Amino acid sequence: MSEIEILERAIKQGGTFGFVPEFEKAGKTAIKTLEKQIPKKIMRKDGWESCPSCGNCLSGEYGHGKYCDNCGQRLE
Repeated sequence: MSEIEILERAIKQGGTFGFVPEFEKAGKTAIKTLEKQIPKKIMRKDGWESCPSCGNCLSGEYGHGKYCDNCGQRLE
C-alpha cells in the first residue's frame, strides 16, 4: 500500500487521524503533496509544452526542469 493510499484511508475512516480535526486538512495537504511527486508526462500542443497539473507554459528560452515552476508537479 502506498503512502497516498494510507493517508486516503485514514481520512475516510474518521478523517482526524485519531487526534484533532485540524489533522484532516494536514492529511489532505500531504496527499496532494505526495501526488505531485508522481511524475506526469508534459502536455504538448501546437509546439507548446505545459504542465499536466496546472497548465503552466513550460516552453521558452529556458526550457523546463524536472518540476513545474508554478505548482511543483514532477515531470517526466
